[in-house]
Amino acid sequence: MQGTPNMEQPIPTWWGRNSSLLGGTLVFWLALVLVYVTAAIVDASRAGREFSELEILRNFTAGLGQWLILPPLLVRFFASPTFLDASLGNRTLLAAVVFTASFAGIFFYIGLFASWVWGGQWFSAFTEISLLNWIGDIFLFVIISLGGYLMGTQRRAREVERTTMQLEHALVEQKADLNAREAEFLRGRLGSHFVMNALSNLVGLMRLDRVEQAEEATILLSDILRSMTGGSRVDECISLEQSVEDARKYLAFQQIRYPDLKVDYDIAPAAADKSLPRQLLQPLLENVFKHGPNAQSAVIRLSAFVAGGMLRVSVSNNCEEKPADTTSEGEGLKLTKLRLENVFGPDCSVERQQVDQWYEVVVSVPGAVRDAAS
Repeated sequence: MQGTPNMEQPIPTWWGRNSSLLGGTLVFWLALVLVYVTAAIVDASRAGREFSELEILRNFTAGLGQWLILPPLLVRFFASPTFLDASLGNRTLLAAVVFTASFAGIFFYIGLFASWVWGGQWFSAFTEISLLNWIGDIFLFVIISLGGYLMGTQRRAREVERTTMQLEHALVEQKADLNAREAEFLRGRLGSHFVMNALSNLVGLMRLDRVEQAEEATILLSDILRSMTGGSRVDECISLEQSVEDARKYLAFQQIRYPDLKVDYDIAPAAADKSLPRQLLQPLLENVFKHGPNAQSAVIRLSAFVAGGMLRVSVSNNCEEKPADTTSEGEGLKLTKLRLENVFGPDCSVERQQVDQWYEVVVSVPGAVRDAAS
C-alpha cells in the first residue's frame, strides 16, 4: 500500500523553494555583465580609446540590472499553471501583456536608476542606448520566457510521470491483492469440489462393508486436506515435484477403493522445480474416473517436461473406444483454467484430446521462466 506522507517533514521556506531559480538568475546576470564588459573593453582597446575598466563595469552593471530582477519573475510566470493551462489565444495575450509590462519596467529602471548612475538626465539616457541593445533585450526576453515555459512543461511532465508511477504502483498492489484473494477463493472452491468427491468414495467403501479400508482412506484424506490447507497467499504456487507428491497421496487414496488402479510417472528433471498452483493436478486426476472405461482397470500416465519455453504437464488415461467428451467442462476444469490465468496470465492453456483409446489433458504454462523458488 502507499506509504502515508510524513507529517513531521518541515515545509520548505520561500528561499528554499526558489534558491535554484535565484541562484541561476545571479549566474545568468553575472555572465551577461561579463560578456558585455569584455566586449566593451575589447572594442575600446581596438579603437585606441582611453577607457576605465571600473567605469565600464559600473555602467554595464547598472545598465543590465533589470536582468537581475526580471528573469525570476518571467520564469515563474511562464512556468505557472496560469500560463500553461491557458488556451493558445490566451497565452498569446498574456505573453503580450507581460512583454509590455516588462519593457515598461525596463524604461522606468533605466530612467530612474541607470541614468542616474550614468550621470545623465532621464530622457538623455535612452538616446545612449542603441537599437542593437534594444533588439538584444527583446532577444533576452524571448529566451528567458521560453526557458520558463520549458521548465514549466518539464515540471508538469515529471509530475504526470510521478503520478502515473504512483497510480501504476497502487494498481499493481491492488491487482496482486485481488489475484491473491481470487486464488484463495478458487482454491477453496476446488477443495470443496474434491471433498465432495472424496466423501462419495468413502460412502462407497462403507456400503461395501470395507470398514478397514474406509478408515485407511479417512486417514489419507486427512493428510490430503492438511496439504491442501497448509498453503497461504505467499506459497500459493509450489514446485511440480511437490504437486506430484500430492498427486501420489490422492491416487493412493483412490487405490484403496480401486486396488487395480495403475499409475505411471514420467517427470523430466528439468520440470521438477518449475512452479504450479497448489493442488492443480487434482481435478485433472479426478477426470480419470469420469472418462475411464472402468475405474477398477484404469491406467493413468502423469508426465511433465519443458519444451519451447513452456512447462507441459500431461495427465492421460485409458478410455472407451467411443469418443470421450472433449468439449464440455466440469467445474474442476473450469476452476483449473481460472487458477492458471490468475497466476500465469493468458499465456497458459488447458487442452483435451482423445488419441485412440487414450484420453489426455495437457496443461501448458510458461514454466521455463517461472521457477518455484522465484
